[in-house]
Amino acid sequence: MKDMSPPLDMELTPVTDTVWAASGAGPSFSAAYMPVVFTTLKGAEYVYIGMRAAPKQATPASVSASAAVGG
Repeated sequence: MKDMSPPLDMELTPVTDTVWAASGAGPSFSAAYMPVVFTTLKGAEYVYIGMRAAPKQATPASVSASAAVGG
């Protein structure tokens, strides 16, 4: 499903150690902020955006949350 949606590029504001408030994704979000939760699942780091989970990906300058969902 990763080719069905482009990656999201958004501003992340920390709320807790694992919860962030995301903004700047335009029409992908129905509200001003969307919760983004980072967690570990079966030893791998994942990010939850809305009701979907995707492997966490990092860029050299910042953390990005990919909209690509593997199932």
